[in-house]
Amino acid sequence: GKPYEESIRVPLVVRAPGITPREDESLVAVNLDFGPTVYEAARIRARSDGSSLLPLLRDPGFSWRKDILIESFSNGKNRAGTWAGLRGTGWKYMEYADGSTEFYDLSQDPFEQENLVKEPLSQARVGQARDKLEKLKGLAIVSPEPPKGRTGEPYRFQLQVWGGKPPLSWSVEEGALPPGLGLDPKTGLISGTPKEAGLASFQIHVQDRSNATQTGGPQNYRVEIKIRIFK
Repeated sequence: GKPYEESIRVPLVVRAPGITPREDESLVAVNLDFGPTVYEAARIRARSDGSSLLPLLRDPGFSWRKDILIESFSNGKNRAGTWAGLRGTGWKYMEYADGSTEFYDLSQDPFEQENLVKEPLSQARVGQARDKLEKLKGLAIVSPEPPKGRTGEPYRFQLQVWGGKPPLSWSVEEGALPPGLGLDPKTGLISGTPKEAGLASFQIHVQDRSNATQTGGPQNYRVEIKIRIFK
């Protein structure tokens, strides 16, 4: 669940007929590669994210990816627990939902002790990584705890999203908003004038307009939210 090397560099061992034994320290596999690798080996045609490892296993010189997407999502309340990044050959760039960013030169700083994201010499690489990551980040809701409200007084709470491909579609599931409040399905704004005191618990669902490889459909994210209204 962390973006640092001790967390993301998990050894992968593959043993298969016709594969010459060797070691490879380059950016090889992510867990999304397992599905398409097995499908290709079994000669099954199926939707799956990631890439089959078989061409690389058979040919060490096969042209392969230069960077990998890494990401993790919190339960929607802990912004620092939602992050995404790119791990390249000798470098790493990360963004957190709380707005912080990090960039490391892994060739000179393998233990990620010096964040170079604001260094002038890093700006070209940081800019390229930021632009690419913006197109790859998964969809998530990263709203803070909603404010408390009072009956008869105007209430506003803007739901916030991370990643995904707009336009977005918002809805309420498994529960209901406090009486008097409504959700704008296009903007994710909860607003209105509460009519009754109490605690409302409900699930917020957001959907984007992407076309995921595995499902063929858009990305979705759900999070439980509670709003307390006082008299």
